[in-house]
Amino acid sequence: MPSFTSILIVKVLGSFSLGTGVITDMSIAAALCFYLQKMRSSHLTADSMINTLIIYAVNTGLLTSTVSLSTLVLFNIMPTNFVFVCMYFVLSKLYAISLLAT
Repeated sequence: MPSFTSILIVKVLGSFSLGTGVITDMSIAAALCFYLQKMRSSHLTADSMINTLIIYAVNTGLLTSTVSLSTLVLFNIMPTNFVFVCMYFVLSKLYAISLLAT
């Protein structure tokens, strides 16, 4: 049977990992939007494509951040059951989808 300190270390490590994922997702989406905004030109078709790419970047970053934050909340609120694992499985699929979308 694990001791209380080992359970606490795992909880702190899991919370840190998920929190870092939330911050990373938000910063990547913000950086994509910033650099895409700098690429704007006077051509309407190019601006339309850049607008579409900005929308994709915001949507994928917002979606992965939201699911990662909900996984973090579930991990910290209900540590005795494994409800957070359902959200964590969804999160891994969202990371793969967002990689393919960008």
